[in-house]
Amino acid sequence: MAKKVAVLGAGNGGCAFAGHLATKGFEVGLYEDPKFEVEGIKEAGGIELSGKFEGFGRLSKVSTDIGEVMLGADVVMVVVPAFAQSIIMERALPYLEDGQVVVFNPDNFASLVFRKMLNSEGVKKDIKIAGTASLLYACVKISPTNVEIHYVKDVMFVAALPATDNDVVVQSLRDIYSSLVPQGNVLEVSFGNINQILHCPAAVLNAGRIEDTKGDFMFYWEGMTESVCRVMQTMDEEKIRVAEKVGFKLMSTHDYLKHFYQSEKPGIDLHDFVTHSRAHGGRGPDAPKDLHYRYVSEDVPYGLVPISLFAEEVDVPTPAIDSIITLASILNETDYLEEGRSMEELGLSGKSRTEILELIERGGR
Repeated sequence: MAKKVAVLGAGNGGCAFAGHLATKGFEVGLYEDPKFEVEGIKEAGGIELSGKFEGFGRLSKVSTDIGEVMLGADVVMVVVPAFAQSIIMERALPYLEDGQVVVFNPDNFASLVFRKMLNSEGVKKDIKIAGTASLLYACVKISPTNVEIHYVKDVMFVAALPATDNDVVVQSLRDIYSSLVPQGNVLEVSFGNINQILHCPAAVLNAGRIEDTKGDFMFYWEGMTESVCRVMQTMDEEKIRVAEKVGFKLMSTHDYLKHFYQSEKPGIDLHDFVTHSRAHGGRGPDAPKDLHYRYVSEDVPYGLVPISLFAEEVDVPTPAIDSIITLASILNETDYLEEGRSMEELGLSGKSRTEILELIERGGR
């Protein structure tokens, strides 16, 4: 039974993980990059939870020294934006210990990046690598030491790299989160991240409204109109076709939402769900204040771009996905295709579809 958990990242999600797990009786250490403030949490001795959970999560360690936090941990939860994952990986490498389970929350193809890094650096530790399809918590930090948790997803899909480790990983994490459900492989988990479909087109197609109002509207309930959702649906269908051609089945975004939020009305379609879900709206304006928010700057290069590259590899046209990548790049004057995760970074450049499946399923080279 895993008892000691290292949480790497003290943003919204990291503090929710750390605080909630501490209230459940686990010994939890929290790491944050030295350039960010954690003195408040250190002085308080932990994190105050409000919203869905009320209580104080007392932490065993709060530090900007990643080695201190990882020492003796059974499970290492990496909870940082996708653009910071590689930095965290590099810092964690010297402190990995045999038997640890490293989980990327969410994966966003990070498990593949980490595998390549381990091989490149010659790290031989006996660890398990895994990633989730989404962040478990819908949450926000309302002060440096207080996290408000609006919702905890009822089910969270997880997969190990390679997939032959799925059962071992789920069993090792089961005492931490009973809601974890294994998916086929890490590609299914990363393709299944709903943010790619929900955030990117809604932000791009509401660009004028975001810039004019500085986010003074409800992103889901008001920004995801029927026409915007038609674009989402088309992108989703493209992604499902790419997954099928690569060699695995993928649920629709609407189906993922119904699994994640089982107390919400299932809705007749994607638009009906996102514009009525209490987990996604009804608390006042919540749209991004500008277009450099993570809905574009993270979800496009680290979510949509890899899917577009896989589509190219298997000859599946993705005009809707590619259009959103192009428009996002123009809007933010950033070449997201160049900045985003590449097949080389994933360790898959030059590999055939068969070789890719062998690698993710059984750990082939």
